[in-house]
Amino acid sequence: MIVGILGFAQTGKDTVANVLMEYGHQKIGFADYLKRVVMDIFEFEPEQMWGTIAQKEAPDLRYPREHTWVHDSDKCQCCGIATKEWKARGLVRGYLTPRYAMKRVGTEGARHCWNDIWVQRALDYARRSE
Repeated sequence: MIVGILGFAQTGKDTVANVLMEYGHQKIGFADYLKRVVMDIFEFEPEQMWGTIAQKEAPDLRYPREHTWVHDSDKCQCCGIATKEWKARGLVRGYLTPRYAMKRVGTEGARHCWNDIWVQRALDYARRSE
């Protein structure tokens, strides 16, 4: 039996899945396969992929990149943490974040090739684990 749990970030999906695991069920996230791929490409640590939101959004200083400013916003499109003060000081260099890497690899890198890629990978993994 496959049970799907959905919801916004920080609404308790993992908490519910962890309770189900106590009864012998396995937890498989749609993004697990993507996280393993991105972790391999960029040599991220597991904490950067599966850790807290802060860990996923922390800039990785190994990967400098230009900021891409969102129109009429104080946020940087690539990292989401830059402010108007950064722009006023002329700081345009940013760094890759694990969350941004997952977003770009997951959509432009894979989902644009096949829309159901991540759902199918999760289902394939669940079937192999039965």
